[in-house]
Amino acid sequence: KNSLVLLEINTFVSMLQSMDSDICFHADDAACCRSSIIFIGSTLSEKAVEGTLSYSTSKHAVVGLMRATTQDLFGTGIHTSLLCPGFTDTPMLQKHLGDDVESLARNNAYGRLVKPEEIAKLVLTTAHSPALNGSVLHANLGQHET
Repeated sequence: KNSLVLLEINTFVSMLQSMDSDICFHADDAACCRSSIIFIGSTLSEKAVEGTLSYSTSKHAVVGLMRATTQDLFGTGIHTSLLCPGFTDTPMLQKHLGDDVESLARNNAYGRLVKPEEIAKLVLTTAHSPALNGSVLHANLGQHET
């Protein structure tokens, strides 16, 4: 049985710190190889733009958290990755940007916003792909870097 759990960051850190030997620590155990932790960042997880100090700082921290978690879980069969969506067509983005959404859509190779369904599919794919352990994955339709 697979499940997707989203946790507030402090809850997640507390859970990691309290892990004990009841958790499987043998990568050859088939059950362990199905476990994953997928972090969600943004296009600003590895860069910064003017006027985004707090947001960029928090997203950069998620990169560090994922990388530290990857190291802390080494050999357990639990893999971690960070998915960094580009501008995604959500009601929140529409409300926040209004007509400016169209200018964002023109800022990638496909001239549209990322669909929420695309991000959901990538989360599932990443969750089932141990080869991506420790990876930062950008899902931004080839965003034009300015």
